[in-house]
Amino acid sequence: MPENRLGLDIQSDSVRAVVIKGGLKPKVAAHALVEVSGQDGLERALELALETLGSQTDVDRIPCSVSFGSANTSFKNITIPFSEAKKIRQVLSFELEALIPYKVEEAVADYHVIRKGDHTDCLAAVTSASEVEAGLDFMTSAGINSDILTPSGASTVLGFLAWTHPKEDGVFLDVGPDRVLLALFSGRDLKLLRNLRQNFQGNPQALAAQINLTLKAFEEKTGQVMAPSIIFGTGTGLVWEGLQETLKEQTGLPITTIDLARDTQLPMEGRMAGNWNAPAMDGALALALYHPTETAGFNLRQGPFAVRRRWEAYKDRVIHAGVLAAVLLVVLGLQFYTDSSLQEARIDNLKGQIEQVYQTVMDGRDSKGDPLAALMAEMEALTQTPAFPGADGNQVLVVDVLKALSEGIPGSLNAKITSFSVNPERVEINGETDAYESATDIKTGLENQPLFQDVNLQSVTAGKDPGVWKFRIKAQVKKDSGTNT
Repeated sequence: MPENRLGLDIQSDSVRAVVIKGGLKPKVAAHALVEVSGQDGLERALELALETLGSQTDVDRIPCSVSFGSANTSFKNITIPFSEAKKIRQVLSFELEALIPYKVEEAVADYHVIRKGDHTDCLAAVTSASEVEAGLDFMTSAGINSDILTPSGASTVLGFLAWTHPKEDGVFLDVGPDRVLLALFSGRDLKLLRNLRQNFQGNPQALAAQINLTLKAFEEKTGQVMAPSIIFGTGTGLVWEGLQETLKEQTGLPITTIDLARDTQLPMEGRMAGNWNAPAMDGALALALYHPTETAGFNLRQGPFAVRRRWEAYKDRVIHAGVLAAVLLVVLGLQFYTDSSLQEARIDNLKGQIEQVYQTVMDGRDSKGDPLAALMAEMEALTQTPAFPGADGNQVLVVDVLKALSEGIPGSLNAKITSFSVNPERVEINGETDAYESATDIKTGLENQPLFQDVNLQSVTAGKDPGVWKFRIKAQVKKDSGTNT
């Protein structure tokens, strides 16, 4: 997780905020829980939450993931007959047309892949453009760059499945004041999401009935048998009187309250752990930690609407970057002309080094001013010059022997050929390596070359320098090998 990020979970009764400091070991740098009260309650609560965060860490220009508990978001399981992300986005809103009470053109949707193959099984989330616009305008008025807008509770369940790796089938509940997010999962795979827009406080029997109805309907519609063994829960509604007892009694499933800070072993700076309220803060923490991708999670900043908003958010930075880029190009141009003489000097130096290599290899022969061309000419001569005649009109070329040596010596070994000689009777190779056993490995490699037979390791002796072993290998060249003439 390379960046710092703010997670904002905005509910009708409170604003929950968490700042994660990124890096190799992410940690909670700040958090705030502010209740909503008064006529300007939500705006004032957000303002107070940001002030609280600012007193603990730097939140200036920090990227933000936000969710609104009051948002009217719907979910649907759909199957699309192809797997390319671009094509899926082109048809996504039309696949959801029967679900939404507004025009397709006004829909904003995203999807989470459940299974991908020739077709794609996915969970789609959809809301109206007016809701997205209202949410982003609210954030902009508070001076916040909210680049991720996700359905309330979605990041919580997806993060929980990704970080805790459950093995069983189960039910997940995020119980808020205005709605309950109900999820079905099998192991780490999310199977279904429902946004129950109802306050179940004082009526836990209705929530239990919705769980049982959802399980039955899922099995009937998909043919998949769900055998849940547990309910995982979070959200402030979990403490409502009689809720957990009623759910356990009427669904037959035990309930476990999650704590994402504990489950992820996320450290907290200062004394923040003492006033951490897991059921209330799990949503904001998940928003700061879990980042949707192209095919996982939900981000309702999609389409041209999202592009326009991103330009407004980053316009000043883009212009500033453009000015800096222009200045940089001018500086680089001046530097190019200034350094041209230095480059010429470096080229002359490189030519001198190549000349030295040529003189070393060719025992002082004249390169006639172009050592690279002279080396290429010598290599071409080697490809034409036979070492000795083979059978059936074949010629064993020097380059054949060099190729067999190169391929026969394992590349993983630290070995150097100091000299070799070749005649119709044998090839003799002298070299150095860094281990006694490496000489045997070289012998074995040469034995596997079709050009050689009767490969013998003549000697292995320690060199004058530590860690240097000198070896000598002799081998016969097969007469039926070589190049046909």
